[in-house]
Amino acid sequence: MKKLFQIIILTCCVALFSFCKKQSETGLDNEEIFTYNSSFGVTQNYNVINNVLVKNGRYPNVFISKQSSKTKIPSSVKIDSLYFNSSPLSFGSDNFYTMSITDTLPQTIATNLKWKVVGSLEFASFTELMPDSFPRFTKYNVLPDSVSRTGTTLMQLGGANFNDVYIRVVDAQSHEWVTSVDATSSNAAITSPTALSTTTSGNITISFSQKYSKTIDGKTIYFIRSSAYKKQIKIIN
Repeated sequence: MKKLFQIIILTCCVALFSFCKKQSETGLDNEEIFTYNSSFGVTQNYNVINNVLVKNGRYPNVFISKQSSKTKIPSSVKIDSLYFNSSPLSFGSDNFYTMSITDTLPQTIATNLKWKVVGSLEFASFTELMPDSFPRFTKYNVLPDSVSRTGTTLMQLGGANFNDVYIRVVDAQSHEWVTSVDATSSNAAITSPTALSTTTSGNITISFSQKYSKTIDGKTIYFIRSSAYKKQIKIIN
């Protein structure tokens, strides 16, 4: 009788363990897990006029989002405050991102670029110093005066302190052609941007960026310094 009772107890324990394990596995399957994407950047804008550089504003570019394992849709992330070199920056959010809102930064900063974030339960507080050494594009004076819609337009690359290059061409109707370029290349080609319309008032922007990342509170955060060189051009057939 005693042995039978022990068998019954053991059987009940095994059944209970199996039930709890199944419940635990089901709970894991249904658990909502978030992955975070965030970048903190500063862009120095230039206009190229008659092959001369004209500074055209320095702006913060902050984007923070999380993506749910259930919905697969990005959403905004709560933070309490955002500072650049001890000055508060305005920020807001839509359904997808928390982002900076067009604050203009000083054109020249003698010290490091300092980000400070006061976070929340879901995003850590941190301070990050970036060197005030923006990428340089040394071939801005030979940017093309026109871009062909149906052919290939070649342009020279050259500069310092960058690891990403992007080219953007926009027509008068705001149609755009965008591409990334290998940062080790000495030239780039704009080939058949047929989505653009012919115009005398298009523009080309080439952006050089220096990007690095840090892991903070288990999240990969990117820090970016960029220089964007914009020139008015013609878009021809």
